[in-house]
Amino acid sequence: MKSAATAFGHFIAETNLYIAAGAALFTGSAYFFFGTAPNVDVLGTVFFGTLFMYTFQRRVGDLDASGAYRGVKTLLMAAGALGTAFFAVGLSVSVFGLFAGAALLSAAYALPVFPVKGRKEPASLRKLPYLKIWTVTAAWTAVGVAVPLADGAGGDLPGTDAAFFALQQGALIFALAAAFDIRDLPFDAPEHRTVPQILGIRGAVKAGVTAVRISVLSCALLYLFGRIDLAGLGVHAAVCTGAGILLKRTTPYRRQLFFNLGIDGILAAQGLGLMLTRWL
Repeated sequence: MKSAATAFGHFIAETNLYIAAGAALFTGSAYFFFGTAPNVDVLGTVFFGTLFMYTFQRRVGDLDASGAYRGVKTLLMAAGALGTAFFAVGLSVSVFGLFAGAALLSAAYALPVFPVKGRKEPASLRKLPYLKIWTVTAAWTAVGVAVPLADGAGGDLPGTDAAFFALQQGALIFALAAAFDIRDLPFDAPEHRTVPQILGIRGAVKAGVTAVRISVLSCALLYLFGRIDLAGLGVHAAVCTGAGILLKRTTPYRRQLFFNLGIDGILAAQGLGLMLTRWL
């Protein structure tokens, strides 16, 4: 019999509430890193947009859809669409355009719309060779870096420093995506050419850990350049340490909650940790 905590974790993971909150906190991290006030319209759009998109991908796309909480998911998908429309009205044209681009990329990740030579049926981006992890990294970096920076989260951040911040956050996303590729190893077709298919599980873990180290190094450079404070560096280093520990324990046979709560929880941990340093 499941404990109440396990049942609750299963509910928030299955209904995509957890990943939606994590996405909003990940985007909020950009504001917290640079000491600017978060834009409620941006964070609201990220939360509800993620809630809608993740449910939409599993209902309409080629991702495996679970039958758990089907009625609740339908209601939350409708809430996601309405919430996205409500908050998106307050966005600037440039920020809205970045959101739209990220949304199209996310939809293409799961929707089989790309023709494949030699096959009758089209494929989604996640099923095209070599593209799975890069599509995930690009979509999340767009939402978590490009959107808040375009909204002014970094102030007058020079282009070089913005690139380091994109590398910092993007490398962390790459590492987390590598863990999910390891999870999917028994199910992905060989022609998908994912990271663990090419490098093996140990190689994928090493690639993810290397990405985590690059993320910490990029953050350290931003600290040395005077763009972020020591608290921000400390939080990010702690979060990346946690990500590295989880990566080294990742196998295809871990329970689903290990990925949906543990790996995805890194996104929320960064935002929550930075938020606490600004409030305390």
